[in-house]
Amino acid sequence: MMRRYVVRVSHGVTPYSRGSRHHSQGKVDLADKVLRCNCFEVLGVEPSFDVSDVKKTHRDLQRQLHPDLAAGESAEVSDKLQEASSKCSGCFTTITDPYSRGCLLLKLRTGRDLESEQLAEELAEKLDEDFLDEFFAIKMEAMSLMEGDAAAPATVERLREIDALNTKTYESYVARLGEAFSENDMHAAEMVLLKLNYFRKLRQQLRDSLPVD
Repeated sequence: MMRRYVVRVSHGVTPYSRGSRHHSQGKVDLADKVLRCNCFEVLGVEPSFDVSDVKKTHRDLQRQLHPDLAAGESAEVSDKLQEASSKCSGCFTTITDPYSRGCLLLKLRTGRDLESEQLAEELAEKLDEDFLDEFFAIKMEAMSLMEGDAAAPATVERLREIDALNTKTYESYVARLGEAFSENDMHAAEMVLLKLNYFRKLRQQLRDSLPVD
């Protein structure tokens, strides 16, 4: 019996049957379903902040959709697979990043898009001065060190200390975000997401600057 193409949140987008005589159409149908679904549905997880590992689901979908495997297909099919494969990659990045996952979940629950400049600016005006003073004191020190002799041993040591402190704070905000979503407190989730993004961006800047061990 031929497998049907269905979307199940518990298992992700069901792959097409390789034994189908309509192999190309199976690829297109799978790609269409990926493009219609949100990222939680694509990777087969419930729309919540706490998610299970999605590596296997992502890998299985890419094995079906990756354009490098579309040799002999028409340009239309190849383009469709490229689009769906790109979306799968984007969904994997979104779901595995706490900030991006939180923004998507907030949008699904409230319709509010924190990644829109207008909303971000509106919420930023509500940030308390103590938070901003504390964060920018750390950031300015880090930026000053990175603009100097970033390879100097003393500088590297201090940047690692700042990175460890920033990471600890970042992880505490991730935990707070999980609590806000579990309590369905969307106002709190918005504000935590906004603050989390400050530490997230600094974290990436520090990781890009520090030498690889």
